[in-house]
Amino acid sequence: MQPADDLYLRSGNTPIFTDLKAFSGNKPIDNGNYLFTKEEMDDFLQREPQAQPYFHPWYGSKELVSSQPRYCLWLGDCLPQELAQMPLCQERSLKVQEFRLSSSDQGTRNLAKTPTRFHVEVFPTTKSLIIPQTSTSNRAYLPLMFIDPNTFASNLVVIVPGATLYHFSILTSHLNMLWTQAVGNTLGTGCRYTIDPVYINFPWPQQPKPELVTALEQSGQAILDARAAYPDKSLDYLYHPKTMPQELKDAFINNERLVHQAYGLEPHASDAEVLGRLHELHRAHTAELDTKEKQELTAQAKKKAAPTSKRKALSTKNTTSARKA
Repeated sequence: MQPADDLYLRSGNTPIFTDLKAFSGNKPIDNGNYLFTKEEMDDFLQREPQAQPYFHPWYGSKELVSSQPRYCLWLGDCLPQELAQMPLCQERSLKVQEFRLSSSDQGTRNLAKTPTRFHVEVFPTTKSLIIPQTSTSNRAYLPLMFIDPNTFASNLVVIVPGATLYHFSILTSHLNMLWTQAVGNTLGTGCRYTIDPVYINFPWPQQPKPELVTALEQSGQAILDARAAYPDKSLDYLYHPKTMPQELKDAFINNERLVHQAYGLEPHASDAEVLGRLHELHRAHTAELDTKEKQELTAQAKKKAAPTSKRKALSTKNTTSARKA
């Protein structure tokens, strides 16, 4: 089946197939003053060890695929009296304030009032899945990873708080890569994974059987286990077709078989057949949503019109009574 051309993507931040929301990561607007390499952080902490609790691993797209996090100094919870005892942290905060004040944008200048905080802060309280916004076209799968609440992510990744192994197995599949390449924006020879339109329009499996969900959780864990067997290798290395270890290939092949089953596809369905199925699910679901929204709008319009008609009727009645009098 070839995917049809009449696929109308919805826009916004709310996913249409799932309650599992996604967010863009943190945006410091700090001119780099709060971001450190491992070596820079270690040097900083040698001189100011009391700043240790305020450092967090930091992942953007580059850090994720290279498996080399930077580190972020976040002083948003630091009390003024504590900050006064950490001159190096205070110096960084003042530099951020000066940078924001020098901006030509009034909104950025306003942020100078709170220099210890980011412009955009996204701090999930649960384990989250992060997805790089950019991915090269030579990968068959999206390189995703889980992070804990102590780890911060930049606005160059998509954060999915509360995601489970089941969600990981679906989102890391070749099926999702095909969807991303089909509906996402291109960037050179790669593709961009964004919340709108890619994530919010993604057709998730509808009501998969519990035993299939369990199997997908297990296949997702198998992918993570195969990756963990190579702790000195980056995701960029592990996900490249020429360097991917055989056990990781096998884990992905098994996962794809189960993902296809969840979508009612044959195990060896072609890319065209996969996209055709995704388009079919999307069109059917959005048609249902359109019908529901029209019904809701009609009901709201009737509700608003009802009191007006009553007032008009009352006004006519009163006028008639006056004439009779």
